[in-house]
Amino acid sequence: MKINPIRKNLLSAGIAASLALTVPTAANADGFKLEEIVVTAQKRQQSLQDVPISVSAVDGEKMSEAGINNLEDLSAYVPNFQQANSPLGQVISIRGISSGINQGFEQSVVQYVDDIAMGRGPMARMPFMDLERVEVLRGPQNVLFGKNSIGGAISITTAKPTEDFEGSVQVEHENKYGSNDVQAMVSGPLSDTVGARLAIRAHQEDGYFDNTTNGDDEQQKDEITGRLTLEWTPNDTFNASLKLEHSSFDFEGRGEEVIAGYDSVSPLFTGLSYGEIGEFLTAATGQDIGTEDGTQNRKRQTNHDEFSDNESNQVVLTMNWGFDAFTLTSVTGYVDYKLDEDTDVDLSGLESIRAAQKEKFDQFSQEIRFTSPGGETIDWIAGAYYQTWDLEYGQQNTVDDENLTAALSEIGLGLLAPSAGITGFNPAASLLTNYGIAAPFLNATAAGRQLYSLKEINNTSNIRDYNGNSDSHSAFGQATWNVSEALRLTLGARYTLEEKESERSLTIYDTSGGGLTSAGLETRLVMSGVFGVENHAVEDDRREESVTGTLIAEWDATEELMLYASISNGFKAGGFDARAGRAANFEYEDETVINYEIGTKAEMLGGRAQLNTAIFYTDYKDLQVSQFDGTVGFVVGNAAAARSQGIEFDGRIMLTEELLLIGSMAYLDYEFKEYEGAACPPKVTLDTGAVACDLSGEPNTFAPELTAAITLDYITPLSDAFNLHITLDTSYRSKQFVEATLEPLMEQDSQVKVNARIALEAENWMVALVGKNLTDNDDIGYASATPVSGSALLQAPTYSGYEVNPRTLAIQAKYHF
Repeated sequence: MKINPIRKNLLSAGIAASLALTVPTAANADGFKLEEIVVTAQKRQQSLQDVPISVSAVDGEKMSEAGINNLEDLSAYVPNFQQANSPLGQVISIRGISSGINQGFEQSVVQYVDDIAMGRGPMARMPFMDLERVEVLRGPQNVLFGKNSIGGAISITTAKPTEDFEGSVQVEHENKYGSNDVQAMVSGPLSDTVGARLAIRAHQEDGYFDNTTNGDDEQQKDEITGRLTLEWTPNDTFNASLKLEHSSFDFEGRGEEVIAGYDSVSPLFTGLSYGEIGEFLTAATGQDIGTEDGTQNRKRQTNHDEFSDNESNQVVLTMNWGFDAFTLTSVTGYVDYKLDEDTDVDLSGLESIRAAQKEKFDQFSQEIRFTSPGGETIDWIAGAYYQTWDLEYGQQNTVDDENLTAALSEIGLGLLAPSAGITGFNPAASLLTNYGIAAPFLNATAAGRQLYSLKEINNTSNIRDYNGNSDSHSAFGQATWNVSEALRLTLGARYTLEEKESERSLTIYDTSGGGLTSAGLETRLVMSGVFGVENHAVEDDRREESVTGTLIAEWDATEELMLYASISNGFKAGGFDARAGRAANFEYEDETVINYEIGTKAEMLGGRAQLNTAIFYTDYKDLQVSQFDGTVGFVVGNAAAARSQGIEFDGRIMLTEELLLIGSMAYLDYEFKEYEGAACPPKVTLDTGAVACDLSGEPNTFAPELTAAITLDYITPLSDAFNLHITLDTSYRSKQFVEATLEPLMEQDSQVKVNARIALEAENWMVALVGKNLTDNDDIGYASATPVSGSALLQAPTYSGYEVNPRTLAIQAKYHF
């Protein structure tokens, strides 16, 4: 049987601006056209070309073929969208807007899986499996989606049971790094009214890093996900769907390493790098405090067995009742996850501090929607939403008696006690003022000053516990007035009431006796100075109300060209910092946004080509940010004001019946309009003494000026039984910052990434060769200061980071029945 070479359900990513100049608006004499892309960006099924929002949609077939297994993979295909890994979670960014990393944060870019909000950072770790499509909605989505979607929304739709029985098994093997992926699906009717779909995915890989200390490959992954979807349609007016999903994804080691840094300016370590300081201290003291090459080479020296065990569950019940005047939809969802991790908090091979942390999250939500049939003078949607969640987070940081600080005290540095015998070093007053403990030290006698030695840190542990909960209630509505066949006006609004309660405690313990004993004053003072933590117990609650809205005008200039303009505002509730080491850093305030956008949706060449554009200007107030505090923590605060503006193009064209060109391009201009009091890079602090910097006028992290992607998809019959299918994906990203203080050393150069796939396809099987990152780009996706390295003790600011995956070649095979 000859296979139809025309692709179905194609990716809508984009096309470069030059396409608009090269494609004439002529009739399609060849008779073939692009397949329509259907999305639910406005909570009802619509053609992508009819949606007055900047949206990119990727279908499940494309993701399966290209090996798009998570949000990080997806970012190569969607303009102005990025996902990056960090030591404490995932960062999702749209148009330069993201939330940073903190367990207390809800994300500014929220994932929705089958209409259930997944607003926590660890949920971004969940792998893709058996999806119908993913839609990336850029700009505030605070009316129909809500739940703090101030930067955008990622709407994920899982595949549903089919009317006919079918199944598939797909396997993929990559040999160099020991990666194996198996996905299986079976779907079909159980009776005349009940359908079912079962999908399973198992993934294992050895990792892309060599740990030269323990001999392991890292980060090793072991993932398994299972999903059962049941659908019941007893009559023409009612249907219900129940989804049950469980995921387990475990990691050993991490995918980061020390990548770069400055030589020390300390009189004791002048000219030595961070790793060389470790060698010096090891030789001077005889302590084994580890080694660190400090080079970006996919070789780690981390001296702690790190792991991360994650489990998550989803239960979603969706019911639809059809009435003459409207459809009533109920979406009930329960989501939970828990994680158990051991991490080397110093992010390097030099022993300083390690941490064990646990996190447990439970969420229940209920949404009721009333949706008009559509095609009337006024089309409308209205509803109510309720969500409640509980979060428990605990972390234990441990310092033993053989580490950096212990070695410093062994050579007599202490906190520069007078008897240390070190000359030419910074005066004690200056050094200790940086730590905030000058007064008690300087007022002590010479003998008493020894009490403040770094030895006080040895055999200590600090334990922090955080508990938080939230209840959110909202009501929303949106109506579109079809003024004429060519003109439409849409007005929408959402009222939200959100209440939160949180408590956090931190206690410093002495572990020298083998147990946990409350630490004395001296130990607490030194811990406060070196690691920025203090004993405290704080609790608070907050109650916030907001009204967000949108106004959209659409005009069909011709049958092939739609123009739209919109204005919308958004709100993200404030909350409480789950990780900060001091009592003063606990609460942060809400942030708000107003967005202006104009755009076009154009169809050309009689349906063979599409070109969509969007021009936006977004103004943020009190933007919530998370920055590394220079020790071992991240502190949450509010930047005063920020602006994001730019233009986006996306489209596709069937060059021939066998060749499809897809492309995207986005220009982004992001600037902090006002941001005083931002954390300074450690090097600036050492050079100038300043700890707070003014980032007004500077860009944000993950905000490159230019991103672009082009896909060529070619299918041609080799015979009546076989097709040759070749896909080439190319993406470009200009330079960007990936570290929160905008350290110049961590500005990443522009990069080009190339993926390719060549497949032989038959009616019910396929075999392919899949290449990713063929240019072997070694860009850093996220970076942060290596703890302690830039402190007044070492004065050698150094950075650790996560690299993108290297070049891989995999064999892929699929059998469909």
